[in-house]
Amino acid sequence: MSPLYTENKPRTLNECFENLISRRGWYKQYGYSHKLAYQKKISFRKGFMTEKTIRDYLSQAGYQLYQQELWFKPNDNLKNKR
Repeated sequence: MSPLYTENKPRTLNECFENLISRRGWYKQYGYSHKLAYQKKISFRKGFMTEKTIRDYLSQAGYQLYQQELWFKPNDNLKNKR
């Protein structure tokens, strides 16, 4: 395992999922088949897995959201003044 994950501190969504799927036999404790786990790993690494799916897997694996995401839409009037 990489030194990046030796400390117990917040990581990005993709870092956490990569950490999860890079562990040998990670899928066994969740009842997934080897074939499904392999497909999910390939799908993730090619960028085809949705964030919702990643979040679902991480939640099931015991990961917790550390910081809520914040969104806003800039005022369109401000864009036009630049």
